[in-house]
Amino acid sequence: MPRLLDRLLYGRQLLEGLGADDLREMCKFRERPNLAGLAVHEIERPLPADWEPSRDLRPREGYPELGEGLQRALSHGLNAQPVIVVRGLLGGGSPAALPVEIYIPQHGAQLALAMQALLHPWRGTAQVAARVRILCWHEPLHNRQGRLLRERMIAWWAEAGFALTIGHDDPSLLADILWDAAQRHWEAGEAEGRLLEEEATLAVIDAEGARARLESCEPPLATGRWLATLDTIVLERGAGGAQLATPLWANPMLPGECLGAGPDWREAALHPDAQAHGVAVDAEGQFSTTGEAAAGWVILPRHALPAPLPRRALRYEIVE
Repeated sequence: MPRLLDRLLYGRQLLEGLGADDLREMCKFRERPNLAGLAVHEIERPLPADWEPSRDLRPREGYPELGEGLQRALSHGLNAQPVIVVRGLLGGGSPAALPVEIYIPQHGAQLALAMQALLHPWRGTAQVAARVRILCWHEPLHNRQGRLLRERMIAWWAEAGFALTIGHDDPSLLADILWDAAQRHWEAGEAEGRLLEEEATLAVIDAEGARARLESCEPPLATGRWLATLDTIVLERGAGGAQLATPLWANPMLPGECLGAGPDWREAALHPDAQAHGVAVDAEGQFSTTGEAAAGWVILPRHALPAPLPRRALRYEIVE
């Protein structure tokens, strides 16, 4: 664990091993009604409309450090409420699955709920350490006297595998950091493989087994973030040179436009296990999962995805 994170979490009350039901209870006060028929978890501080991870998520060099004032304020804030720990894997069906830990104050339980849905279950032993850790302080950071120290901040020390976010409660930011970590892990790290994002998607051809084809992916709706968040695939080589593919996410997170992509997509989005995260759009309290500012996201349960997308988060053999 980076020394900075160790210092910030030392002596804090950590809530570990919480299930989805526990997290839903914690974040019910952030749920709001929505015209689409979904209960929406409110996003108060979304990413900018022109946010582009490949351009704006710039890794920092060196070892994770903060100025004394920021570190003291964060430590004080973390001491005031329990911290939820979410553990999971990226590409859970791969032998090179990437272990992740995310730390979120209890008041941001809706983000913990989202991350738990995105990550594959981590069934490893206690001896396996996380390779990527994120500390998410989802509100602006003030010192004890109430003076604003940071409205927003994104610090990603990629080589150390540690990210700190301040003032953002948009789950897509955490997903973008995890995606970048996965790309570095499989394409530039010890694991051998690559992330298949915009070229194709998996089309399952054997419902009882684990075989699939790679097919061109035409988004049902024209949006720049659709392919980036639909269902990133980890492509690897197995024994004998077989091409193998594993979904990066346990359950994919899509822009809210998926509600209008057709009956199958809408049915998946209205599934009881789905999650919607959205931005307020009017004074009457209506919320949107669509809009110019990528105003919302829907996390779809994989088992409810429209065919022929992979409905199981396992490793598929690619056939011609």
